[in-house]
Amino acid sequence: DPDTLAVQAPSAPVAQTITDLFAPLENGWWSPHVALDETDTVVAFTPYAPRQFARAEPVADISTAMWRFFAARRMTDPYEGARRAVQTLIRRTKTRLDRRAARLRKQLVDEQELDALRTAGELLLTYQHQVPKGAAQVTLPDYEGQPRTISLDPRLTPQENAQRLFRRYHKARRAAEQIPSLIQALKADQAYLAQLETDLSLAESRPEIEAVRAALANAGWAPERRPVGGPVGGPRRFEIAGLVVLVGRNARQNEQVTFERAAPEDLWLHVRGRPGAHVIIKRGRRDVPQQALQRAAQLAAYYSAARDETTPVAIDVTERRFVRRLKGGHPGLVTYRNEKTLFVKPRPADWGANDKESTR
Repeated sequence: DPDTLAVQAPSAPVAQTITDLFAPLENGWWSPHVALDETDTVVAFTPYAPRQFARAEPVADISTAMWRFFAARRMTDPYEGARRAVQTLIRRTKTRLDRRAARLRKQLVDEQELDALRTAGELLLTYQHQVPKGAAQVTLPDYEGQPRTISLDPRLTPQENAQRLFRRYHKARRAAEQIPSLIQALKADQAYLAQLETDLSLAESRPEIEAVRAALANAGWAPERRPVGGPVGGPRRFEIAGLVVLVGRNARQNEQVTFERAAPEDLWLHVRGRPGAHVIIKRGRRDVPQQALQRAAQLAAYYSAARDETTPVAIDVTERRFVRRLKGGHPGLVTYRNEKTLFVKPRPADWGANDKESTR
């Protein structure tokens, strides 16, 4: 009873409780727990079963307990206003790009339609004397003797209608040749914008948020603005199982770690099919222990759009030599080959007890 005065408490149960409390210091039988409030938010973590909270649940180890506690604390965003302003710019840009993509797709004409326009114009010239004056449409035999109905402008002669069809044909032909490359470039823009949106969600400081805004401005999607706050830090650097691991946490850092700081034989990791960090394992000619590969993959998953996934995330791994910039692409956009895939759960930088972060 917590309200009982110490002088009134029976000595034997108190002594036993104290013994039980300190027993893990002697026997190592820890029982890590997290405490939860009424909204299932983690409010505390302990290496033993806490009794001062209404709800508590056991977890696998103290690292997991700490990770859940600090992850819950990160939900309170001190930069919400600045982040929301940049998110608005991203949302508006996404709307513009989506509308442009829809317009381009609408202009595409398949080969069958192209042939129909050309054939209709040729048939009008061939059978122009059979076309009634002022007709809104005419049915003529095609090259296989099958009837073909052609819509006409009744104000024009058959020759003028034919020329009108040929102009539509040539315009559609030019579109068929040019629009696919425009759509491809637009897809690169959309992929870069998705990366910047992920960069914004992962930004941990005001300068990192402003770096996303600057990237939008550099791409022509936002007005130029004087930077706010201090300089943006560089990629994160860890030592895991004796190997250096570099983590790029935004598009420009991804470009840096992959194409400036990685050697051809180093391992490159990235979440499959989603925006996220480029992670480099600096291995030289050494083999990479499975422990280090697994941990680097967890970092790649955490610093990506898959951060909040509760199920394993696909992480592709290949040698840096097999990673190439996308032609004409934005910073950090790449293509790669010869990959193998790991499936891991996202884990933050402070989750691994053996991670050693360095700023060198």
